[in-house]
Amino acid sequence: MKLLNTAFALCLPFLVEGQVNVVDFSRKEEVQSYDSTYFMVKSDFTKEKVLKGLKGNHITFLDPPSIKLSYVKNGKPLGFFRGDFTPLLYRTFEVIGTEEAEYTMCLKLADFKDTLLLKPSLLTDDYFISEGFERVKSNIVGLKYYSFDEQNVKAVNGEYYQTKWLEPFEMVNFEIGKVSDFEHQAIFTMRSATGELKLGMKLNDVWFEYGGYPQGSIEFVFDLINTYKMIDHHLLDVVNKSNYKSEIRNGTIAVGMTKNEVALIFGMPSSNMKVAGYDDVLVYGQGSKSLFVYIKGGKCVGVK
Repeated sequence: MKLLNTAFALCLPFLVEGQVNVVDFSRKEEVQSYDSTYFMVKSDFTKEKVLKGLKGNHITFLDPPSIKLSYVKNGKPLGFFRGDFTPLLYRTFEVIGTEEAEYTMCLKLADFKDTLLLKPSLLTDDYFISEGFERVKSNIVGLKYYSFDEQNVKAVNGEYYQTKWLEPFEMVNFEIGKVSDFEHQAIFTMRSATGELKLGMKLNDVWFEYGGYPQGSIEFVFDLINTYKMIDHHLLDVVNKSNYKSEIRNGTIAVGMTKNEVALIFGMPSSNMKVAGYDDVLVYGQGSKSLFVYIKGGKCVGVK
């Protein structure tokens, strides 16, 4: 007991200046804190430890009728169904805990009026994590991005904007926008010297795309095929210092490129292979149409 008192005596004087973290070794249950930076779900989102780590966060509903929800009355769920949950639209609920129901670990939510159980989904545009949204917004608004593509880009309002190679843009806003009767997107508003460009991204893509590959890129997808990429100043520096500027601009890989330079062109590989004599083999595509990029010493030494 004396040792415990001494520990707290040492810690308390520092509380005035900042936060002191005290590890409680008596806890038997490990809780994995969920990083909601990207404000949508990651592949491990249905794991119990991750769900428990969301406690204290807030979830905002965008399309509640399509979500499997259950109202909770007298501490018991009333049964999961996709019904008329329209009154929940745009309401924000706090995650107050987790609870198992119908053999599934669910998030327990509450607001000023209702308590709900939500069966989390890996692929959904029906809700988002509010703290993560605010974190993304505070991280990117005011930053400079540069057009990695030169093309006629269609904005969310239907207008077209002709981008120039490495044209500078300032990120001036980030918001949730309703783009059709049944779809919401994350809307990025960027301003250049000649105009403003608003581009949308599916919400369930934001957790990956905002992180980008390589880190510092944002890629927008149109019609499931066409893409438009922007890069931050770190990747702009990669381009400016590269000996392969024309290849990067034309989207072709050359022997001698670094992994970052390859990633600027093709993004994240479909998979990676281990091949004797090489540090890594990046695989793009599938089957007979696959492209293999052989990496050794941090650089491309061959393409097949």
